[in-house]
Amino acid sequence: MEQKEEKKTYKLFNSIVLTIYTIITLLISFTIYEVFYCNSELFVTENANYFFSMSRIAFYIVVLTLFVIFRKHMIEPAIDVANNSKLKRIAIYVYIPLMLLGIIAFYIRLFSNLSLQSILRVTLGAITLLSSSLFLIYVSKDHVKNIILASLTFGIIFSISTEYYHALDEKKHFLSAFNLASFNINYELDPVNNNQFESIEHRLTGNDFVKFYTIKYDNTVEPNTNLEDTSSTPTTYSRFLYLFSAVGIFLSKTLGGSVADVFVAGRIFNLLFYTLMMCIAIKILPFKRNVFTAVALMPMVLLLAASYSIDSSCLALVSIFVAYVLKVYTMDEIKLKNWGIMVALFLLMLTAKSMAYLAVGAIIFILPLWKIIKNQNKKVKIAIAVLAVILCVMLIVVLFYIKNNLISTDVRGGGEVDSHAQMEYIMNNPFNIAILEFNYINNSLLSFGWLAAMHQGAFFTLTLSGSTFLIIMAIIGYISITDDSYNFNKKEKIIFITTFLIVYFMTNIILYICFTPVGDTKISGYQARYLFPILPLLLICVSNNKIKIIKDENRNYLIMLILGIIIMIGVIEEILMGRP
Repeated sequence: MEQKEEKKTYKLFNSIVLTIYTIITLLISFTIYEVFYCNSELFVTENANYFFSMSRIAFYIVVLTLFVIFRKHMIEPAIDVANNSKLKRIAIYVYIPLMLLGIIAFYIRLFSNLSLQSILRVTLGAITLLSSSLFLIYVSKDHVKNIILASLTFGIIFSISTEYYHALDEKKHFLSAFNLASFNINYELDPVNNNQFESIEHRLTGNDFVKFYTIKYDNTVEPNTNLEDTSSTPTTYSRFLYLFSAVGIFLSKTLGGSVADVFVAGRIFNLLFYTLMMCIAIKILPFKRNVFTAVALMPMVLLLAASYSIDSSCLALVSIFVAYVLKVYTMDEIKLKNWGIMVALFLLMLTAKSMAYLAVGAIIFILPLWKIIKNQNKKVKIAIAVLAVILCVMLIVVLFYIKNNLISTDVRGGGEVDSHAQMEYIMNNPFNIAILEFNYINNSLLSFGWLAAMHQGAFFTLTLSGSTFLIIMAIIGYISITDDSYNFNKKEKIIFITTFLIVYFMTNIILYICFTPVGDTKISGYQARYLFPILPLLLICVSNNKIKIIKDENRNYLIMLILGIIIMIGVIEEILMGRP
């Protein structure tokens, strides 16, 4: 009797129904994106022609094929949660009919008063609602699958809606990826560009960018003739960080996409790189997965991942390194190969922003060596000697950079920026620098307005971004307090908090040296987004043995559901900015 009742109650939650619904939802999303977004000019411009893009068709086919191949891996956890969560079943039953009615109502109203902006905003809104239904259906207790689900359902929307060549140096990042896609490896000295991409203005909104969906990419590569404009030159970061974006650009232009298709493809592949790296980190983590997942899925992080920015990649690579160190820390015996892997991941992490996150390496030495000292007294001298050698090497590297003036000057900070002169000023005025740092802490880490830039009003709604950030941090704070999968002791917490502060000081002092005018009383260029890679180090210290929660098998699902709602709010905010 019990089995029959369960079958009758949950008959809609089975593999066939979910497969059919997902395929139909994807097809509707692809259709309205293809017709109402990529070819939106058909509705507002006379004699406009439909632009067929093989690149987009290939993308649709690949997504559908991947779903069919891996559907069991997503459907089974989704059904399992639905069978054990009345909340999920009710949410799905209520949401889907309201969603369909809402989409129909949006388009009925749209055609009563057509404009290019309204077409784009309504279409992205409809895709967001459809994607949210898939998220609601497939969200489960598996952290890795949830990251894949959230990144793809919401991140891809960000890759379309975020302004083009946005303020966070996106053009420079794009040019690095474009040069790699054009097999120009030595792009720092001899970069190339394409006139079609050069014609895209900085911070261009979707209303103006949409015309590039109807312009076929001509694959003409020319020397970059605008080298005096630093915003039009490639970055100096590791080429490794741009490989995925370069693959996306190459595939799209090879398949005959439009200029917009090629640009968006690079963004999507950067998102895929971030998703892959973050999944590896979560898979390695022995504990504190809820904390790392919460940071990984903050709206601003996903927005950056869905552009050409490498900031999210920094978070992912630092997370992989920290995850493995924590895993080694839980081992009964630390072997030589574990040290080799930690060093390799440390070097991989440094490809992100080199010296900026160098201090994170302290974890690799302090935690494992401390464990050796406690558990293997005979090896204390060897451990201390190894630590001393490594610290000396790190110090020599830093001094080498300073002595040989290898910390380059970024002229965007102003005409009076000179890294060598700034370092001399620091050496001669240590008291002034101490006061500078004290004031900067007060104006950054202790200022809500500064911290709220982790949900920047420049990307999200100016009036709501601060309030949304407050909600985000309240939720992440709750997740951190209640994630008692492991509670660090005081000494361990001191290590993580100290590492956080050292990285904070190193990153802002580097910007003071290379980006701030000589002798200035403030630090230029340091932004709250630089905290993302080290934010988990602070949050994993919040829980303690005095705060206990009742274990619930659906807890991870509920946390992920809340995070999904926050991401959806971020997407809606982005669309409401009026630049879809």
